[in-house]
Amino acid sequence: MTWRLAVIGVLGSSLSSFACSKQTSSYFPLSEGRTWKYEAHDVSLVHGELTASVTVTNMRPRELKGRRTTPRKQIIETNGQTMTVLEYMVEDTTGVYSIAGQSGFDADPTIGQPKYLFQLPLKVGTTWSDPFTLQFVPGQARIEELNSVVDVPAGSFSNCLKVRVTPIPPPLANQRGSDAEALLWYAPSVGLVKVIQRRPIGKGRYSLQLVSFTR
Repeated sequence: MTWRLAVIGVLGSSLSSFACSKQTSSYFPLSEGRTWKYEAHDVSLVHGELTASVTVTNMRPRELKGRRTTPRKQIIETNGQTMTVLEYMVEDTTGVYSIAGQSGFDADPTIGQPKYLFQLPLKVGTTWSDPFTLQFVPGQARIEELNSVVDVPAGSFSNCLKVRVTPIPPPLANQRGSDAEALLWYAPSVGLVKVIQRRPIGKGRYSLQLVSFTR
């Protein structure tokens, strides 16, 4: 997610691997041509209040460093300016994650550390390291619910997967990052529908809501 705006294997386990792959695909569809439109709202002491329109489209799969990826084009429009970003997503037996990014100014994608949206198994209590969501404050993501209900402009969604990201290790009160937190909701067969993020002390807050989507 930009501007601001993500199983186990022999023969018997290959079946469970396929099932888990279908499970992650449900919460984060990667099929070509799907599109999502979001409204993002950012409030900070530095930049004040900003609102942006974000359109995300799954592009044709592409091989990158020997891995099959789905490029997701993100068009961010705010204050009369437009920015385009590509994120290269991978889905495998560990979960769903980004392995590379590319701005409109880059000729080629830049491969970096995997950024997990979620890891398997998809059950309450599953945790993973998330050094990106809380903006330079090391975080830990945890699946908190599998039956959350979320209301956004695009509609009401039930049985949502809810992920909470908190600082790790927990900082002392009033230290940088002590109040940072992010909540993300993913709806079955739809994908990301809502984000609420409280940034480190003095850095403000961020929200993202799904406005419309195509299947």
